[in-house]
Amino acid sequence: MAKIMHVQTVLVVEDIEALKIKTGESNTKDALAKAVQHYLECEYTNVKDMWTKKLENVVNKRTKGISSDEKKIIFFPSGHEQGSTSPKRLRR
Repeated sequence: MAKIMHVQTVLVVEDIEALKIKTGESNTKDALAKAVQHYLECEYTNVKDMWTKKLENVVNKRTKGISSDEKKIIFFPSGHEQGSTSPKRLRR
């Protein structure tokens, strides 16, 4: 049997209401429980640079099935080779 602990904290009302909307729950207890469960299970919470990991996942999904030569064209347009200090743009 799981041990249960009653916890209490102070949060801004607007944050609680936003959390209820985002989780789809109508009461605070369920919204907080769902948010905590998501945080514990989310693959990004243990990553040092979450945004880099998320971006890599998006790029991988969008370029699935594209050859490595095509990826170079998409991510490193002519004159902008990998490792360059110039900004890289994604062509659609």
